[in-house]
Amino acid sequence: MDWKDLASTAVYTGMTDENESIWERVDGVDVAFIGAFLTAHLSLEKYITDYLGLRYPSLAWGDAKLTFSQKIALIQHEPAKPPYDEIYLRIKDFNSIR
Repeated sequence: MDWKDLASTAVYTGMTDENESIWERVDGVDVAFIGAFLTAHLSLEKYITDYLGLRYPSLAWGDAKLTFSQKIALIQHEPAKPPYDEIYLRIKDFNSIR
């Protein structure tokens, strides 16, 4: 049997009553895709964090502890020429999928 057939996860469903679990098992999860997607997300966040630190070095980025969405909001008005002018919208889409 393929290991992907064995992969499963649990989804929070909320409290229904005391006899039922608040977790619902979901089988057949493509953990390789999810892992690759999350790795890409973390890589992109690292790139954005480094960019902000290089672009605005006098600010205390480590102390701010910004979320990914907050970092996107800070960079979304940076000038970019086509075809890169839509990159911030795509980054927002990428984050909403996560």
